[in-house]
Amino acid sequence: MKPYRLATMFWPEVAAVLPEVDGVLVPVGSFEQHGPMTPFEVDTAIAEYVCCRASERVQELGKYYLVGPTINLGAS
Repeated sequence: MKPYRLATMFWPEVAAVLPEVDGVLVPVGSFEQHGPMTPFEVDTAIAEYVCCRASERVQELGKYYLVGPTINLGAS
């Protein structure tokens, strides 16, 4: 499987795979409290997980999508 998490790649790796890339998935999630049993990052962690699994699945179909860094939103 080709590397897909942009945040963990070095720039020479990105430059090498860039001609093959079909797109970039950008995880976006809120960063807020959910009560005493859930961490602040739960929404962003879920968004990143979904994008990573989607990137893996489309590689099985012959497409190549990178996953960009997660964007955290929220003010609560």
